[in-house]
Amino acid sequence: MASCASKADTGNNANQNAAKATEATTASAEQKVAAMPTILDFSATWCGPCRQFAPIFHKVEKEFEGKARFITVDVDQYPGYAQQFRIEGVPTLVFLNADGQEVNRMVGATDEQTFRTAVKVLLRE
Repeated sequence: MASCASKADTGNNANQNAAKATEATTASAEQKVAAMPTILDFSATWCGPCRQFAPIFHKVEKEFEGKARFITVDVDQYPGYAQQFRIEGVPTLVFLNADGQEVNRMVGATDEQTFRTAVKVLLRE
């Protein structure tokens, strides 16, 4: 019986060690993602220019995958974030550097090339 308990304990320890390794890896990945430049797209479902810009946003997002985070924030679903970033109209793009500091802001719909250029500038900082 002692050996069975011992084997069970060993299994539990192995599981605990694996869980700790997974937590450490996850925490490391989260820190890496948190340290990425981020583009916030503040929009609303009722906003025509927002709907026009959405495909551009997602196209550029795919182009820069792994280099920056692209997050769409619906101002009606998340009014606290809109308030936190002082959003007065949609669409509004907020560019945050890897430290989370705002470095650029674009109000109103924009074209693909202008948006892509703004992302490239963000990534050079």
